[in-house]
Amino acid sequence: MTVLDAPSGHFLPRVFHYFDDIIGSDLVLQNEYVGQRRAIAEFNEAHKLKKIAECYQFYHRKTRKKWHRQIFVFHDFLHPQYNQFIETDNQQLPLDR
Repeated sequence: MTVLDAPSGHFLPRVFHYFDDIIGSDLVLQNEYVGQRRAIAEFNEAHKLKKIAECYQFYHRKTRKKWHRQIFVFHDFLHPQYNQFIETDNQQLPLDR
């Protein structure tokens, strides 16, 4: 079992992740068939209602940084609070224990 296979009560409905080896140098040539990108694909293939997806929220920024392409979001579609609206002035969702 991986940490992301834990019950929904241990997480918020969406969890940001930073993957440091998504973008490699010209020598590494990272792609979707090796390394962390392959691990993400395997996780998504094995989980029907939990997914790790690229975070597109940074794409509209005028100043793009390398790390913007390294942020992904874990979505737990079964989480009881997944469809709960979060007010724009308070973007924090409490983690119940």
